[in-house]
Amino acid sequence: MTIKTDLRFILIIALLSIFAFPTFAQDDAAVAPEPVTEAYGPMTITTVAPWDAAVGQAGVIGLATFDLVEASETGDFPTDGIVGQLRLVGIPRINLEGEDVNALNIMGGLLLAQGADPDNFPEITEFTLNNYEFARVDVSQEGDATAFVYTVVFTDTTFGIFTAASTAGLEDREQEMLAVLDTATFEFDAPIPEGAMERYQQYTIGISEAGFPRLGDPDAPVLPPEIVDQLAAMKDDITSLQEEMD
Repeated sequence: MTIKTDLRFILIIALLSIFAFPTFAQDDAAVAPEPVTEAYGPMTITTVAPWDAAVGQAGVIGLATFDLVEASETGDFPTDGIVGQLRLVGIPRINLEGEDVNALNIMGGLLLAQGADPDNFPEITEFTLNNYEFARVDVSQEGDATAFVYTVVFTDTTFGIFTAASTAGLEDREQEMLAVLDTATFEFDAPIPEGAMERYQQYTIGISEAGFPRLGDPDAPVLPPEIVDQLAAMKDDITSLQEEMD
C-alpha cells in the first residue's frame, strides 16, 4: 500500500513553521559540543551538536542536524541534513477495556485516519530505547527524499507524531535521532482552581459507550454530538496546505 504524502510539504513546513528567534554573538573558538538541555513548551529535551531544536507555530517542535533559525532565515539548508517536526497530541480517550495505549496502536489509528486499509497495512517497525517505545512507517516516495513517520507515547495523556525527512537517507542516523526524543521529560503547568472539583457536582458525571468523559444525564432527550477526532482534523489541515502549494 502507498501512503500519499507530499515530501515538499514535510521538508518546507518543518522549517517554515519555526519561529524566528533573535541571534546572539558566539565565540568562534573550536570547542567540543556540549549537551544542551532546554524546555520546548511542556517538553524538555537534550540535544548535542549538530542536532538543534526550536518551537514553531502551534507548538510544533522542529528537530534538525543544522541550525534551524539560520536555515529558516536564509532559506539555505544542507543537502545531506535531516529535518523533522514533532507534534504533541493529547490522549482524550479513556480506555475502559484495558487495551494498551502504545506506539503501535497509535500508529494504527493514524493510518486508519489517513484512509489505510486495515487488512493491508504498510510495514510498521518498532524500536525500544531507554525510556520510550517508537513505531515507524516508511512514507518515502520513489526517487524522492527518505521520509519516516514515528509515533511515541510519552505519558498517560500525551503522545507524539514525529515526521522526519532527508535527501541523504535516514537509516544511518535513525537511532541517533530517536535518542534525542528519548531524553524527553514533561512538566504540565495546569493548576486546578480552588473549588473547581465542586463546580459540577449537581450534574451526572460518567463515561460514554465510546469511552469518553460525559457530563450530564445519559438519558436526556437531546444529546450533543461528540467530535474529538484530532487525527482527522490534522489530515484536513495537511490536505488544505498541500492544495495551496500545488
